[in-house]
Amino acid sequence: MLKTIAPKNWGFIILVSLLTLAFLYSYLFLHFYNPHLPLRFYVYRIIREGARALALSTAGPEEGYLTLRSDPFVVRYQLEDREAASLVLEVAHEVYGLVARDLGFKPTSTVDIILHPDREAMRNSFGWAQGENALGAYHRGVIRILSPRAWIDEDKPELIAKVFRYTGPTVHELTHLVLDYATSGNYPYWFSEGLAQYEEYRLTGFVWVEPESNLKQPLYTLEELEEQFVRLPNQSLAYRQAFTLVCFLAESYGDEALRQLVARLGEGKPMPEALQLVTGIDYGDLELRWLEWLEEQGYR
Repeated sequence: MLKTIAPKNWGFIILVSLLTLAFLYSYLFLHFYNPHLPLRFYVYRIIREGARALALSTAGPEEGYLTLRSDPFVVRYQLEDREAASLVLEVAHEVYGLVARDLGFKPTSTVDIILHPDREAMRNSFGWAQGENALGAYHRGVIRILSPRAWIDEDKPELIAKVFRYTGPTVHELTHLVLDYATSGNYPYWFSEGLAQYEEYRLTGFVWVEPESNLKQPLYTLEELEEQFVRLPNQSLAYRQAFTLVCFLAESYGDEALRQLVARLGEGKPMPEALQLVTGIDYGDLELRWLEWLEEQGYR
């Protein structure tokens, strides 16, 4: 049976609705407003914050998650991962400032990390198919990390910490987060993945190389990396190409050029315009110069 709302209640409902809209408008204005940024930035930020809240709602006490807090981090974990959560928090504190320094931007918001106890829980959080695996992932304001217990085959805590510190996903995912907040999602996928790998290399020395990522095979074009990155069949190769593209930019124009690229993207400039402003080269020339650089480095 449907219940009709009496007319006398409409005034209250309208008042509450107006107050809610006023609160949201004030919040967005105070936290996000910049008259020089395009409207799509504000839309993206609203969507990101909504997705972030939804993701965190699935990792609360009702789902068996505990929290470990140390500004700016909040790590959500399950009871069996208490030690792992402490390790994740420790490593995040060690590298976050360095990543922010290298990208020239530090978000003011809380950094939320969800620690998943096993690969199945990690896959289920994204709806991945069986067989899809990752040690970490960033998506719209939330970092997800696979518990070190699930992939590090060591018993001694000091060895687990060493492996996680130098081959774990913390630097990689924090780079994605900082870039996303610095640019409001205004970047090509290859640049995000290349920059995250470059930061890993700079800060830990780790480089992801697979037999399938050998650069002496036919390569994807820059257009393919730009438009189809996540759908390309050889993901190892796509990631390797993205990494070497960023390495080329850093070696040719300096790490400051990477910071300036992030800054220009954060102003709303598309990647071709940002690249032209920072390096002086056309986007169409980037692929050719990068391929020449690969030859000089002996990769081809």
